[in-house]
Amino acid sequence: MHHFDGFLESLKNYSMTIPAGTQEEVSNVAGNMAYTTYRWLTYQIELDGGLEDQKLADQQSEFLNDINNLAQGLSGEELLKRPGDFVCDVAGFISQMVAYNYAALPDEDGNKPSNELQRERYDKYTSYAMNSAPIKAMMGHLAGEQSTTDSYMEMRKHQHSVSATVLRTLVVDYAMDWDWVEKAGDSWEPQYTDASVYLFFYDCNSDFTSWAIKWVLLSVFTYSARGTEKSREDALKFVFNLVDKMIDHGERTMRSPERLVGEALLEKVRSIPKMDIWLLAVQSGYVKGTDDDGEAIADIDAFREAYLAETKKFEDETEVEEPKKSKGLQKPAPVNITLSDEVRNESFVKGLSEESIEVIEHFGPEAAHLLNQYSCSLEDALLKFVELCKKKDARIEELEAQVGSNE
Repeated sequence: MHHFDGFLESLKNYSMTIPAGTQEEVSNVAGNMAYTTYRWLTYQIELDGGLEDQKLADQQSEFLNDINNLAQGLSGEELLKRPGDFVCDVAGFISQMVAYNYAALPDEDGNKPSNELQRERYDKYTSYAMNSAPIKAMMGHLAGEQSTTDSYMEMRKHQHSVSATVLRTLVVDYAMDWDWVEKAGDSWEPQYTDASVYLFFYDCNSDFTSWAIKWVLLSVFTYSARGTEKSREDALKFVFNLVDKMIDHGERTMRSPERLVGEALLEKVRSIPKMDIWLLAVQSGYVKGTDDDGEAIADIDAFREAYLAETKKFEDETEVEEPKKSKGLQKPAPVNITLSDEVRNESFVKGLSEESIEVIEHFGPEAAHLLNQYSCSLEDALLKFVELCKKKDARIEELEAQVGSNE
């Protein structure tokens, strides 16, 4: 028996010692559900791949029943605010973690798979996990309307991917004493910071998402990092400290001035769900006072006006700079030549219409090339302008919808 197998038993024993309806109980249930879901997926992939183990197959049904009951219990829990966001973030994170674990598996000879094969496996196992029985059970009990869920998952997909791959790298490096982070070099810090910001967003959405993610990572220790010499106590301490440290780093990053003004603010606002508008408004100083509980009252209207003004300023600068870069938009200059009768009698000229000859005389012998170049440049500029307009409209509609839902 693997020395981490006691994690799940510890969760179950702990649940018997805490009062129902408390923060601790909900955290325990969320962690149990997340841990068990990752475990179920790991073993089910092995069973589907040809592993013959009837005892394990029978256990899968029992664990699936546990997951269903845990999700059902959370669905009626008043302390679990925004259950749809919670379950989408947990399910998305688990599916990405499963996909990354199986995408990079070496072959029987220890050879690393090609990038193309890794991408193929990643797509396969992401879909496998999201369509699996336990995640469908979780989503069925806790997610909202399908359209809202699909929209949220699409928006968060990149964030789930970044946070999963960064945390997986850190956990495996620690468990196996590897040096993937060191080998990543200068590219690591931006990835780590982005993952930290995303973990901070999850934590803002629900008090229990980070707890569930911690137990997913402990499940990774148990079922994907086999062979580690780390103890259960060290694994627990490492995972809990790691996630807490990254959430703190994400919050401090979002509070830094460069993240609260200009383009950085716009990019972050576009990537977060509606409830975080309150957080950014308060952090940016748009506060009208405090409520009876001492919590800040965000001035959403003022923040919206500032955001829209910043957006317009940013896009105006983009529109001003664009023509300077696009030298191809310069209209061809006329040269005003006259073709002699001798040239007009040349065979290639005889086939031209008077209108074509007039163009050649106006712009010179390179008329066809210059006008074609101008036409292509003009078409590219128009396409960029249309795309810019679409993005502007989408940004404004997104912010107005987010603000409207918070009022």
